[in-house]
Amino acid sequence: MERKYIAYGKIQSIACSFYHKHQERITFTRILKYLIEHDMMADHAEFPHVSWQRMLTLEEFRNYIDQIPVEATTIVSNPNLQKISEDFSIPLSRDVIGYSPSAFIDDKRHLHNYFEIIYIYQGSASLEIDHKCHLMNAGEVCIISPDTLHNCLVDTNDSLVISLMTRKSTFDHIFGSLLINEDLLAMFFRNTLYNSGRSKYLFFKTPENDPEIKRLIQRIMVESHSLQKYANAYVNCLVQEFFYILLREYSNTILYYGLDDYSTSQHQFPMILAYVQNNYSTVTLKSVADFFNYTESYLSKLFKKNMYANFNQVIQNLKMEKARELLLNTDFSVAEITEEIGYESPDYFTRRFKKLYGVTPTEFRKRS
Repeated sequence: MERKYIAYGKIQSIACSFYHKHQERITFTRILKYLIEHDMMADHAEFPHVSWQRMLTLEEFRNYIDQIPVEATTIVSNPNLQKISEDFSIPLSRDVIGYSPSAFIDDKRHLHNYFEIIYIYQGSASLEIDHKCHLMNAGEVCIISPDTLHNCLVDTNDSLVISLMTRKSTFDHIFGSLLINEDLLAMFFRNTLYNSGRSKYLFFKTPENDPEIKRLIQRIMVESHSLQKYANAYVNCLVQEFFYILLREYSNTILYYGLDDYSTSQHQFPMILAYVQNNYSTVTLKSVADFFNYTESYLSKLFKKNMYANFNQVIQNLKMEKARELLLNTDFSVAEITEEIGYESPDYFTRRFKKLYGVTPTEFRKRS
């Protein structure tokens, strides 16, 4: 079948008209079929172009999105897909592609084998996941892992929702770089988002009008459709920067949901990790359990379940990573480093370090 294209804004216009006439949502595929049947499509794609000399206004950003071409024939040829592959949704030359879910369209709940990042740029949207409905408001971010049954419903023309479809291999690469520093939250994300057999999703809450977040979302959206050189590599860097900001600035807003035995403690676990990360040199299992009002045995089970390591192993890894950092970047003595990371004896610290890395702290510093 010959490929046909239509601007995104035309699809949005038809969806809006249909809803106001019939008071019901229409599917994306039905709109495309209508456009093809009435010969309202183009034979080639015309990609909009914008300059990055300044951040786009909301009106300019909407206008850009309305001009993005949609390739209709592939979608129409597969109208009943419930599980969608990344090669179906993401062009072969791309690792990330952005789109904006239309208001008044309902494409039913579906699965896909890639990660999806949903950001509410303006207004609100209803996110249906595993028979649960979450109202997302401006500034909120949801990361949906593969094989999670979901649907995003936008209820008004005033709302603007951005979805970033990200290949699993690209997501692997981004989190691989985050895990270099043994960041507990990044480790938790990886452990939960990659735990197969469960529906998983994470929420962040950023300020409604955070200019840095909006700037990044705009650039990711535009570059993911750009035909310029290095656009794909640039998008990967921008997505990585987006995650760095979420982890650094908004990790205290994380909400985690998993299909299995969701509980208040699971909801709080990211906050527990943040507390441990900030107080690793002095905390004990008992002190953390007391702070969050859990028993020691229950908190221990939470760590084994979510971090695939017990509490003491997590603390030791944090201390050793900090020790490596101090050995590489300061002239602190071994005794000073021992005190800094919360060990009582330099000899004990040296033995633990050598067991883990095969050399003493002093030898490690000299070799590095």
